[in-house]
Amino acid sequence: LMDCTKIGYPRDLPYQARIGLGHHAGSGNVEELFLLRDSFFFFELADQSLLDLKSRVEYYKQNKQDVSDLSTKEVQLQNHNVCAYSRLSVLSFFSFVEAFVNSVGYDFLKRNESSLSESDKEILQGKKKERYLALEYKIEKFPSIIRPDKKTHIVISDEKQIKEPFRTFVAQVKQLRDSSVHFSPLKEPIWFNPSGWLDKARSASRLCLDVSLEFWNACYPNRNGPVYLDHLNYDKNIELAKERVLVQTRLHLSNNR
Repeated sequence: LMDCTKIGYPRDLPYQARIGLGHHAGSGNVEELFLLRDSFFFFELADQSLLDLKSRVEYYKQNKQDVSDLSTKEVQLQNHNVCAYSRLSVLSFFSFVEAFVNSVGYDFLKRNESSLSESDKEILQGKKKERYLALEYKIEKFPSIIRPDKKTHIVISDEKQIKEPFRTFVAQVKQLRDSSVHFSPLKEPIWFNPSGWLDKARSASRLCLDVSLEFWNACYPNRNGPVYLDHLNYDKNIELAKERVLVQTRLHLSNNR
């Protein structure tokens, strides 16, 4: 056992988080954090890829060059890149929400195992009668187990009671994620132009952070958090993603010299 009180880890760092040793001493991480960072990284890659393509077209126009001189294959590949990064961003944002919800449930379970009923223990592990629970059920049910007053503050199962941002999250982000993972012509379309896919990723980025923050506040109404996720600050995540893209660009340019 280690006394980590003086190291400065966030006070709400989940029970299952890993802390660094040796040259990693003082650092810590948990899966939902790098899923969140990956989501924004893919989103920023998509955004930058489309901006690069548009700026190149504009350069041709300003220099009175025929835009048709641009390699058709090159344009098509860059369009594919925008769509691919956007699609991966949507998938990662949804994965983050699911990982975050599971993490909050598991953390509470491990810290309060002795006082929980067997039924609540199973639910907090994402199961009921040995069957896995849907994300919507966990978002709705976990807060009523975790909160001291045991009240239900999020309703998703009742169409008449579901509110934003959960309504749009389920109707758009989840449907798009499900179609992208196991597509069928009977499901949500996944064929969009680059701008369309980027809009989907941008919408998912906002919705997934809003859903996660609402879920956290429903579980812990008196906590200002989650601190370990930088309070789910959108702008901070965007800035970090831009730094990652910049590092990748520099490395690419360095390797091509």
